[in-house]
Amino acid sequence: MVTWIGVTISIAYIADAGKGGFSPLPGLVLGVGLVALFFGVVRLAQSVLRPGERFDVGDDGLLHHTSRGDRFVPWDQVAGVREIGVTRSGDLAVWLGSGLRAVVVVRKGRNIRFNSLAGDANLLLWTIQQRVQGPGRV
Repeated sequence: MVTWIGVTISIAYIADAGKGGFSPLPGLVLGVGLVALFFGVVRLAQSVLRPGERFDVGDDGLLHHTSRGDRFVPWDQVAGVREIGVTRSGDLAVWLGSGLRAVVVVRKGRNIRFNSLAGDANLLLWTIQQRVQGPGRV
């Protein structure tokens, strides 16, 4: 929403460009500033909600470490892992955590979600798939 407000204000400034004494610079700076503010708020929320999150993959299961504590899920309790939405490429998508979004489906208990902010998210997704589905199966 903040992004659209910034874009709308920028368009309004540019629409007035035909009038004498007009400079599009204030509208451009305001629009870019609001977009940057939006991305900053997103990153702040992500860092507050998931500080120190880590995944450890072992022979007997998956350990999800967060600031709230550790949660161990044995492999026989993992029903599967799936990607949520479309994987996006590009540094900005990865930086915002939307490059890869996935969920580990747990048979008993809450599912575990992770995104590009997890270190080596693609490798984590592949490793969990291999552990649950077995090598050579899809």
